[in-house]
Amino acid sequence: MSEKIIETKICRHCQNNFVITDKDLEFYDKISPIFNSIKYQILTPTLCPDCRQQRRLSFRNERKLYHRKCDLSWKQIISIYSPDKPYKVYEQNEWWSDRWDPKDYGRHFDFSRWFFEQFKQLQNDVPRLSVYVDNSCVNCDFTNQVFHCKDGYLIISCSDTENCMYWKRITESNECVDCLFCIKSSVCYECTDILKCNSCFYVVKSINCSNSYFLSNCEWCHDCFFCVNLRNKSYCIYNKEYSKEEYYEKIKNILENRDTNYFQNEFEKFKLGFPNKNLDLKNIENVIWDNVQNAKDSQFLFDATNVENIKFWQFVQDSTDLYDVDYNCCDSSLSYEVISWWIEMYNCIFWIDIWPVVNNLIYCDACSTHSSNLFWCIWLRNSQYCILN
Repeated sequence: MSEKIIETKICRHCQNNFVITDKDLEFYDKISPIFNSIKYQILTPTLCPDCRQQRRLSFRNERKLYHRKCDLSWKQIISIYSPDKPYKVYEQNEWWSDRWDPKDYGRHFDFSRWFFEQFKQLQNDVPRLSVYVDNSCVNCDFTNQVFHCKDGYLIISCSDTENCMYWKRITESNECVDCLFCIKSSVCYECTDILKCNSCFYVVKSINCSNSYFLSNCEWCHDCFFCVNLRNKSYCIYNKEYSKEEYYEKIKNILENRDTNYFQNEFEKFKLGFPNKNLDLKNIENVIWDNVQNAKDSQFLFDATNVENIKFWQFVQDSTDLYDVDYNCCDSSLSYEVISWWIEMYNCIFWIDIWPVVNNLIYCDACSTHSSNLFWCIWLRNSQYCILN
């Protein structure tokens, strides 16, 4: 990477060294907000990248669900907030309803008090959504961080799914169970990092495969069993190709008197005989990290597609000019220090839990849906030009 180190700093938390480069300074200058023609310069961070990420992730509970009472109706609900927390929590249908207004909790800024003290008080006062479930979802009570989903159970960070259960990062898929990073796939079980697969079981890092079991790094394959690194193949067992009739006869014999644990252990041994790529990178230019494709001038990111000028990042696609952000979906730009959002974020800094289509937000928590120009706001919807709600 053609970056010049400008400064070496010591993290105020872990005491490790980290560097600030000329490209970093350019980004901090670009992201600095302007009010009344005056730019308020964003300073270089005092924490190292790892500690900054730990701080962001401390605001995200994605997997732990609790029973508690709804503070509006007092009925029993499922929530990511345990009963001992000081927050007001509403069941999702009630939270999205017109029975209350977040702006009713608005207040003037008190210049005699520290900002973060006032912000924390507002966080405690404004009712929170019990689980991060978009109001377009149907029958997704036991889920979190889901958008446009139907009939989901214990799924996390998913969008546009139907009849999926267990684990996370499933997108535009249906009938998938126990899958991780599953995109545009259907009827899959125990699969990881798959794209456009159908009727696949125990498949890893594969694309456009169907009717197959125990695959690793395969593309455009169907009716295969125990195969690694294949392309455009069918009716293969242990990477050897058979006729259709031979394949099904052998599969029948192989499956007799064997359980899943046996096949899982044998497949792990079988994979050891094949080379693995050191990094999964495709069509990249000046990129450092792993599992990235169609990217340019980006560092320390993974699980990324179609990105440019991204740094310290995970889970992103179709975005540019982003630093220190975790758990994004797509179509966003020019943002810094953000944890958890969906789509179309622009010019947002120091944010927790962004929902679709927002811009020009500073120090906000969980504002959503076509909101813009907010400062120090909590859980607002369709709002503009607000300070402390």
